[in-house]
Amino acid sequence: MNPAAAIVLVLCAAGLLRTQSPAREGQDDGIVQSVRAMAAGVSSDSLGHSVRTLSAFETRHTLSDPDPAGRGIGAARAWVEQELRAVAQQSGGRLVVSLQTAKVACARPGMPREVEVTNVLATLRGTVDPDRAYVVSGHYDSRNANGSDASGPAPGANDDASGTAVVLEACRVMARHSFPATIVFAAYDGEEHVLLGSQAHAEALAAAGVRVDGMVTCDIVGNTMGMDGVRRDRHVRCFSYAPTGNDSTGRSLARVVASAAVRHARADDPFAVQLVWRGDRYGRGGDHKSFFDRGFPAVRLT
Repeated sequence: MNPAAAIVLVLCAAGLLRTQSPAREGQDDGIVQSVRAMAAGVSSDSLGHSVRTLSAFETRHTLSDPDPAGRGIGAARAWVEQELRAVAQQSGGRLVVSLQTAKVACARPGMPREVEVTNVLATLRGTVDPDRAYVVSGHYDSRNANGSDASGPAPGANDDASGTAVVLEACRVMARHSFPATIVFAAYDGEEHVLLGSQAHAEALAAAGVRVDGMVTCDIVGNTMGMDGVRRDRHVRCFSYAPTGNDSTGRSLARVVASAAVRHARADDPFAVQLVWRGDRYGRGGDHKSFFDRGFPAVRLT
């Protein structure tokens, strides 16, 4: 999972350390040094702590206990917010944490027709192009095999405490730096019920006229053992949508991610991005779909 977090840093830095003006002499060297500095700050212990803490809430089902002092999604949400606010306190006021609450139509069997979701957002405002934004996300909700079971165990260590841990770690490391564009670190609610939280966020960004240059969601990035018993820990898969063929802004973003991994991974510790020319796994979906549907470049790491 450490490499997955580093890839998120690489992706954002590759796009955000450049302005939209022509590159200056020596700028590329500065980008490489900045990416290495950020990647070196990624802590496996911190990532593991986040996964264990989120799993210990027992279930993070969207309809589970909303009490911040309880053992359900309310407590998990409060903890994620607390972690992000701790980072904000060290950012000199540049990182702003907020909660986005919305009521979203839900078509899942056994679920209410309308569900209230709450996303936890941390916004690091850009210094040069603040109206140009990148979104780095994971979803903090979980579910078990019965999607309408709001009380049964659903620790969700991999799906998606792992992705939420990456978002928290990326925010912790990157908030120490300034970037030309704005970065929004997002922990989404309601992903397990047809992407409710990311739908609300993407719609709000589109309505506000925010120019989202790229969105990357980290969903199921913790495990390396496949169903065939083979351990694969030297790459992460990258899914992206395209209406037809392989040409889309999302596919272009995916190529940037793969290129950045080649460029910035250490020779003695290689790590690659495996491009998969599908929107997602067969019969599955992720929060990047909400952004693709609104015309924003988006990819999923898994």
